[in-house]
Amino acid sequence: MAIVSLTRLKLRRFWFLPAFLRHANASTAQLEGMPGFTGGYLASNWKWTFWTVSHWETREAMRAYRGSGAHAAAMKRLPAWCDEAAVATVEADGLALPSPGEAVRFMEEHGRLTRVDKPSRAQAAKICWPDGRIPRVVRRIVPR
Repeated sequence: MAIVSLTRLKLRRFWFLPAFLRHANASTAQLEGMPGFTGGYLASNWKWTFWTVSHWETREAMRAYRGSGAHAAAMKRLPAWCDEAAVATVEADGLALPSPGEAVRFMEEHGRLTRVDKPSRAQAAKICWPDGRIPRVVRRIVPR
């Protein structure tokens, strides 16, 4: 059964951006080589908000990525760097990589907040997609 995994992260301060981008690049390099990864993209919108959208053959393949290597190291830093963080996982036969518009719909329907050290008002109000803006794709990711 196909899996789509989404994350939405908003950095608290611009000075976290260089370290965030280093970790994002390392995580993307890891992602490209993961068994079961079939494609994805990175997207962004205003005020230091970033999205990842990835498509997987199985939930187990997605979990193997999530809990290992550069991605696991980055996840440890996110609570300090972000004031908003949400994830969503959608599973369905024949599920394709969603467009950014579909991704935000998935986040609205299936999203759940993840812990951050200093939550924004929206995070405290338990809103997964508070800015209401569809992100813009900045990089497509394809498996090696």
